[in-house]
Amino acid sequence: MHGIDSHCHLEKMEEGIIQEAKKHLAGVVTICADIGDAKRTLSLIDNKFIFGALGLHPESAGKYPQKAIDQYIQFIFSNRKKISAVGEVGVDYIWHKKKDEQERDEEVFRQFIELSKELKLPLVIHSRGDSAVHDAIRILTGEDCKGSILHFFSGTEQDLKDALESGYWIAYNTVICKSKKYAPLIEKTPLESILLETDAPWCSPFGNEKDNVPWNIIESAKKIGGILGMAKDEVLKRTEENARKAYGV
Repeated sequence: MHGIDSHCHLEKMEEGIIQEAKKHLAGVVTICADIGDAKRTLSLIDNKFIFGALGLHPESAGKYPQKAIDQYIQFIFSNRKKISAVGEVGVDYIWHKKKDEQERDEEVFRQFIELSKELKLPLVIHSRGDSAVHDAIRILTGEDCKGSILHFFSGTEQDLKDALESGYWIAYNTVICKSKKYAPLIEKTPLESILLETDAPWCSPFGNEKDNVPWNIIESAKKIGGILGMAKDEVLKRTEENARKAYGV
């Protein structure tokens, strides 16, 4: 079987979901977005079927004092041999609308960029809200962060062009199955740059916001295959190869 869910949150799911995923996919990447989930995430990673990343969602950037973030960065460094990426990290202009909040987002983001460089690991990027994708790409390009993974890509066609020119991976979420706005972006994205992701347990392709599962990337593969004129299985195979390259697994 083929297919890797390149971004989900297994620490939020029951063991039965993990076991069921093994029947449908070749692997999953579980992403830690909060300090409180880090140990649970590490306990799930086996680097055979479950790969993982440790980071700090920008929603949490203002929640923790700098001392806690410094300690967390050291924790990630100490566990660097078990993870395949740093993330998710980035900027979120839905949660943070005030200038000082957005400045703090960027400040923390840059700390994790430095960590990723030190560890020689790719970044998994969260960018949500007007101009957030543009700003994330600007920051990444300025820091020469080639190989970054743009989680839940929802930018403009210009953002897509800039991201591809900079060598970033474009991760399309299962919401592409229920939103028409993604088709023009998918048409302009080379398959060799595409990753499939669910963000499970959120973002179900079927409408219920909190019942997504990793193997729903199969639905995304059908959707992308229909847009690009390819078989679902070929999309799963090629995007699995991309995920293995992106995460070095």
